[in-house]
Amino acid sequence: MVASFDGVVQDASAWAHTVEVIHPFLSAINGWIEPSSSCPSGVCTTAIGSYAHFGDSYGAGMGTGTTSTDKCRVGSNNFGRLLHTWMIGTDPSITYVEKVCSGDTLTGVAQQIAAWDTASAASIATLSVGGNDVFFSDLVWNCVITPNTARLGSTNRANCVATEDKAMEYMNDNTDSGLQYKLKEAYISILEKSGQSSFHLYVTSYVAFFNADTTDCDKTTFHYFWAAYDPSSDPILNRIVYLTTDLRAELNNLVITLNSVIQAAVNDANTEYGTSQVHFVDVNAYYDIGQHRWCENPNAEFHEPDPDRVDTYFFLSAWKDTSISGALDETAAVEAAEVSAIITAGQIPLPDYTTCNQTLGTDPDPYAYSMCQVSITIAEDPTGPEAVRYQAAEQDIANGNYSSQDIPWYTPTRQVKTFHPRSPGMVVYRDACLAAMRAVGQL
Repeated sequence: MVASFDGVVQDASAWAHTVEVIHPFLSAINGWIEPSSSCPSGVCTTAIGSYAHFGDSYGAGMGTGTTSTDKCRVGSNNFGRLLHTWMIGTDPSITYVEKVCSGDTLTGVAQQIAAWDTASAASIATLSVGGNDVFFSDLVWNCVITPNTARLGSTNRANCVATEDKAMEYMNDNTDSGLQYKLKEAYISILEKSGQSSFHLYVTSYVAFFNADTTDCDKTTFHYFWAAYDPSSDPILNRIVYLTTDLRAELNNLVITLNSVIQAAVNDANTEYGTSQVHFVDVNAYYDIGQHRWCENPNAEFHEPDPDRVDTYFFLSAWKDTSISGALDETAAVEAAEVSAIITAGQIPLPDYTTCNQTLGTDPDPYAYSMCQVSITIAEDPTGPEAVRYQAAEQDIANGNYSSQDIPWYTPTRQVKTFHPRSPGMVVYRDACLAAMRAVGQL
């Protein structure tokens, strides 16, 4: 018996037929591997030894399952852990080394690689990196959710375009100062640290967030305070950002461009290193199966934002996780524990709004980044919705109100998980990696 990537248990032969019909690349799903010349019995016996998992918040699965309270914000259902669980189902001796940290850029990943002290034992590694290098958090903040209500819509749009331009400039830079070169160098550094000709590195893509063709979402906003379908207008200030087809295509194009740069860097690394040990894993294509993006409503079957649509594999801030095979949704328990920790601490500390952006560093804790933006918003709009909510949360802390509706908005996991994959999205990442590993012949 096997589970498809929506967690539904199926007979292996039935799933094999489904795989053949829906996607030519899906050949390794949750414990069953289609027979091939490299795996004639259907299960490879080549010793893997150790598996290492590197990456940023997408690698860390931030928000899935239960998320760690340290700065790395590692979710328990990240695709590295899901992959290892799959692996030890066939070989319990395979060890797992987790080197992921939400907020990591290439700088942080380099530190993780340097600290990797079991490299010689590994034959497989996965890596997700590049999103933070092109200002992922700033793009979400300035282009979509725009929480700073002190700023005009035109100001937010200008900040969005400036961030997009900066990201595109970095991605289009073909010199040794550009992203493609730096990604290539990171991949090679992992190969060199391994030193094994049998070692393979699987580099995952990012996923476009939206169906950009449907028109119903033209009336939707994901605004941090006023997310709704067809909300009341905001005349003069125009602070509500609507998910128009143009905006969705614009943001998807950034993801597609980043994926192209990652794939080009993979090719560069193989050429320079003289091997074929680095592999690009196109997870983006898998999201088309089952319509797992936002705005998958060509006939207005539902209206975004729809937090209860389990086929949407991304979080917004207050959205619950979705259960997967072997892991139930832990959202309520996680938030309750984080609320309790805040009440015990006695306050929600805010950083100095005048300096916090400068002191975050290159690889900040995503929660520190978010709270910096909260502090700036309150300072710029002291009577606005953020300030009002914060004051209510502080009062609830003083009153020991564990049922507060305001404190949860300042819990770490709710603050940081927006625009990240839910647990079923991590399963898709796992399955895409399994298919790539099977194609190489490592499984």
